[in-house]
Amino acid sequence: MPSSGIVIATNTTFRARAFRAGASDSDVATAAYNRSPRVVLLLHGMNTSPWAAWDSPGRLLYDSKFFSITVIPGTTPVILRKENVATIYGGRIKDDKASDAAKDGVFYYCVKFGSSDSGTGLEPDCKAGADGKTSGDFTSFNGLGEEVRQAIKCIKAYHAEPRIVLAGHSRGGIAGRAFLQANSVERASVVGFVTTGTPHTGSPFGRLYNYLDQNRTNEEGLKDWDFVKNRIVKWFIDLRRPVIGQFSPESPEMDALARTAKELPASVKYATLSYNSATFGDVGYAENVFTGWGITSSFKFTASASNAVHKSVSPQSYLGDGIVPATNQTFTSPGVQVTNLVKTDRVLHTEQTKRIEHLREAMKSVVIWWK
Repeated sequence: MPSSGIVIATNTTFRARAFRAGASDSDVATAAYNRSPRVVLLLHGMNTSPWAAWDSPGRLLYDSKFFSITVIPGTTPVILRKENVATIYGGRIKDDKASDAAKDGVFYYCVKFGSSDSGTGLEPDCKAGADGKTSGDFTSFNGLGEEVRQAIKCIKAYHAEPRIVLAGHSRGGIAGRAFLQANSVERASVVGFVTTGTPHTGSPFGRLYNYLDQNRTNEEGLKDWDFVKNRIVKWFIDLRRPVIGQFSPESPEMDALARTAKELPASVKYATLSYNSATFGDVGYAENVFTGWGITSSFKFTASASNAVHKSVSPQSYLGDGIVPATNQTFTSPGVQVTNLVKTDRVLHTEQTKRIEHLREAMKSVVIWWK
């Protein structure tokens, strides 16, 4: 007999029989053990997609430890193929094809956000952007949480009684929190929650939206508007979208998220992965670096825009991943314990889902079955 417990990796049928000297052997007792499916649901940030965040070469879903990756012969450029990882959009899987199990027996799924603000329709509590736009990354925090709930409901239709870990990058972590902080039947399926680079308490970048929205009629405001419209949008991100303003530390959305943090279920294990060595404003996008609030010496924000963002605080006080200060990438809540994994590497916000070893460490801190 083993001296300790045994690990059951798959669904198993147990058979047991009792023996005793001088007595007849017992009948064989049979019992089935069905292991609950293990699922990781990946949540991407704004201005990106599941493919760009998680499912492109070099990122988590191309980790050869978990996926069998092969090259499709004769393709130019080279195309890689691996086990199917299904994407859920609007609570549905394309072609109704569930994910294949990876090498570790875990099923990986991605949420594609935006089903409630796609096209010309916006959910009721969304508004058009500073330039009158009405689509693209406009979903409110509550709307994002609802998309996570729909995704979990979809997963449960394919996997009976799954144990789910949520893993969110950037705004994907906010989506996970918004879901967990609202009561639902689907919430009971979640056992772990990991975030990386998530602005849990906002980012000073968010202040830029309100500045742009309120200062387009003065000379400096017009210069900043032109800089964003003709320079930043081409290389970086559309800072005119209202979602940017939601991430201001002083926004009503961040305040509501903090106030309802007490609703986070204690049954879930939490971990945050943060980086603290990149200068605020340095996002290293393509060949251009957004350091010092300018892409080149010729194109910079005005002093008014910079002051509106920094609020007389040195950018060095905002060290983090270039967009979110390290201190803003964590959260606290009464009744729950959060494992905070702080990394001193200079890892920029857009590169965090490539840090597979760090993500492994964070995942293992919330569930023992993730290897």
